[in-house]
Amino acid sequence: MTFRSRVALVGALWVGLVVAGCGAKDLILRIDILSFLSASETQAHYGPIPGGLADSIVVASRSLSLLPGVKDITTVKSVALDAAGVFANTTGSGTGYVKIFLSAEGTDPFTTDTTPIILPVTLAPATNDTVRVSIAGDQQLAALFLADKAQLGIRVSLAAAVGPAVEGDFTLTELRAIVTATQNITNKP
Repeated sequence: MTFRSRVALVGALWVGLVVAGCGAKDLILRIDILSFLSASETQAHYGPIPGGLADSIVVASRSLSLLPGVKDITTVKSVALDAAGVFANTTGSGTGYVKIFLSAEGTDPFTTDTTPIILPVTLAPATNDTVRVSIAGDQQLAALFLADKAQLGIRVSLAAAVGPAVEGDFTLTELRAIVTATQNITNKP
């Protein structure tokens, strides 16, 4: 791209922003949180968990860099989250869930987030189960997406039924936020 075409593109974007700044407009951000994670942070092996016992595994616990500067121009109206994963269970049966925790930067997501995203599962031997959930978040969750950073924690907890040990693999396949915000920038004549 030439210098002139870059200047023209920047100019067109600026005009678009100025026009968009006239009146109350919604900004819809689709954030693919999964893309912020490495493969090792989206997969975990569980078990063997002996029949009749329970265990949990931390899949990921880390800081996420989000969208710096968004808080200066928007107010969040709502947030929705979609999450999905696959349990590839090899042996045993049981029940469990994946909990996805989100909290403010510098906090422990596992203790700070008291309303995690929960994906329940019932496991059977030699089966793959896809679990999926869509939720509407509260204002506390919405506020996290205005921050520059947040904390993320993912934990798998399983209880093996009496009988053969439960063992298999979990893979997080989707973690997406849809944030609807109203811009705080207005143009006055």
